[in-house]
Amino acid sequence: QVRDEYGRFKIWSGNIAAHHTGRRSLEYRLRDASHIREQVVVLLVELEETLESSKY
Repeated sequence: QVRDEYGRFKIWSGNIAAHHTGRRSLEYRLRDASHIREQVVVLLVELEETLESSKY
């Protein structure tokens, strides 16, 4: 199940250009919404910790 969720995450992150740089990047698109950007970072850190603790 973790692998399925990881696969979905990879698709989602690709769809929103999370790994891109420049104007296509998620960071660039959230540049004027710091409160949303901060929340996205918190959620991604929590996701990373959950995946690490599952020993995927």
